[in-house]
Amino acid sequence: MISPGGVLLLNPRMSRPGKARLPLSLLHLGAVLEGRRSWRIIDGNVEPDFMAAVLSELSARPYALVGVTVMPGPQVAPAIEVSSAVRAGAREMLAARSTGAKGEAKAKGESESRRRRT
Repeated sequence: MISPGGVLLLNPRMSRPGKARLPLSLLHLGAVLEGRRSWRIIDGNVEPDFMAAVLSELSARPYALVGVTVMPGPQVAPAIEVSSAVRAGAREMLAARSTGAKGEAKAKGESESRRRRT
């Protein structure tokens, strides 16, 4: 049985396009998640605009978890950048959902109040 809310696994760019290696750590995690949670890997060595791909994926569907792999060296800066963007985006999404839920509750309360008056 697959649990609700998938897992997005991110591999920031670490090499030039012709020299990219498979993100084995993320593939191992995907193997463990298979059949339990939906999952997707976004590889910065393959995606031409890694940040746009990540933000687009996060806005397209809900994810329960986001994991970022990183090795010391050239992956550190892009990993920090994508982590910060994900964190900021998550705050915005949560705020929008919270505001939306409050607005829906307020609208529901107003419609119930109107029904009681009539």
